[in-house]
Amino acid sequence: MAVQGTLSSVNLIAGAGILGNVGGVPISANSSVSSNITAYTSVPVVSRFAGLVATGFVPLNIVANTFPALTNSIPTAFQSNLGNATLTSTITTEVNNLLGNGDIGKFEQVLSSAQAFVSQANRLIKTTLNATDANTVTGFTTQDNTSTGGVSGISEAFRAFGTDLARLGNLIDLNNLNNLGNPAAVLRQIGSLASTTPALNTALLAAGVPEDLVEDEEASYTVRQQQLIYQAMTQITGAELAQILRLLRVTTPGIVTMADLVNPVKLFPLSFNTLTAPTVNGLRVIYINAQGAVNTSLENTLPASVLAPLTGNPLQNLPPDQT
Repeated sequence: MAVQGTLSSVNLIAGAGILGNVGGVPISANSSVSSNITAYTSVPVVSRFAGLVATGFVPLNIVANTFPALTNSIPTAFQSNLGNATLTSTITTEVNNLLGNGDIGKFEQVLSSAQAFVSQANRLIKTTLNATDANTVTGFTTQDNTSTGGVSGISEAFRAFGTDLARLGNLIDLNNLNNLGNPAAVLRQIGSLASTTPALNTALLAAGVPEDLVEDEEASYTVRQQQLIYQAMTQITGAELAQILRLLRVTTPGIVTMADLVNPVKLFPLSFNTLTAPTVNGLRVIYINAQGAVNTSLENTLPASVLAPLTGNPLQNLPPDQT
């Protein structure tokens, strides 16, 4: 059985470039370190005092504690950890040790340890900051939320919610959840599964969506263009809608027009009235009655970009000049 590695051929070629024993140039100290050390030791007063110390006529410990910077020496208090060599040679030795002294294996160990430390420290820092930020509402809420992977923060009616999700087939792209509820997200999902239907293309063009955008599965749309897409979706019904539902494997009952595919009340008929949203004040119910009326208190806690999909995507209500 072949064992596949995690490095590409380009990674391997780049790695070989820093292996001196295969013709590459061994990894070494940054050139600015070497040039700065040379510049420092070339300063006349530093050079002269260092030379005086080197003669042995002046004890190193005396000058090291009196004016170490001018004598390129390490103060006595630090010599137990850094040694009593010159300051610049100690720096050079430490840099070479960090870089593995030309041994890429040793350098990799140091780099991995440093990366692991940075990663762990950043997670702790970010978690601490998020925990104290009143505007962050996506973190830990309850033990239920943790044990269910966040599902209980959406709905605690697991059976009903699960049934609704199963009926949606391939409608929801888990890699594009940030755009869930946008008409363009539905077009993108259809395009990822197959080409769009002739009826849908005709409706999009008739609504005023530019032809080049209709043909581009990865197109970016303005708010006004999303409005036009929604209007086109309201015209897809009957056999044309059934074709799209089969393509997406959607079996949810009660879908009358393609526009219903961006309406949570239509998409989650069994569980929409159990859906909740995280706010700075904890989880709050989204819909307050069987007709799908949205909790008006959310208007003060959720941004408009989040509220739009919750209300059945009211992009169709935007003024004509909205872009």
